[in-house]
Amino acid sequence: MYRLRDRSISTLADDLVVDLTSCIKLATEKAIPRSRTCEFSKLWWNTELLQKRKKMVKLGRLQEEQPTRSSRLEAYKEAKN
Repeated sequence: MYRLRDRSISTLADDLVVDLTSCIKLATEKAIPRSRTCEFSKLWWNTELLQKRKKMVKLGRLQEEQPTRSSRLEAYKEAKN
């Protein structure tokens, strides 16, 4: 009888672990966005950096088109840093 009780507790514990694991997996699937990673992926890159880089590239192009305007050069240098 003692073994039967231990076995049922063990089975209950196993079932609880399986349920908890399923809940954790479901939560991570819903909360963490899926993205494709490859050897060239930059995991630290985010949308804020993307916007700043776009601004820097745009100011660099404007400076190349009209290099006489020093204000654009200064804006490009500021965006670059």
